[in-house]
Amino acid sequence: MAEITRLPQRVYDLNETARILDISYHSIRALIDNGAIRPVYLPKEKVTDVEIDKFIRTLTEDGQKYRELLSANNKRVSGAEKSKKGLVNISEIGVGT
Repeated sequence: MAEITRLPQRVYDLNETARILDISYHSIRALIDNGAIRPVYLPKEKVTDVEIDKFIRTLTEDGQKYRELLSANNKRVSGAEKSKKGLVNISEIGVGT
């Protein structure tokens, strides 16, 4: 009887993609929202190995743009965490201005 070989994994969920790229889930979400990474829907959002490779190739060309995007996303996420804890004052969020 022939031995059954397992196919290599070619599609990753967003948490796996974040681990592969060594960034946070929120950063993956921001890259998807910005169009830098295009997911497929199977039925949940997944990222193909081809899309990960394409993103890595473009990092050398657009690295500064992605760094700025991820930096802005980290500020947005940390601001949301502060507001959950009640640490954001009204002047920080621009209410009444």
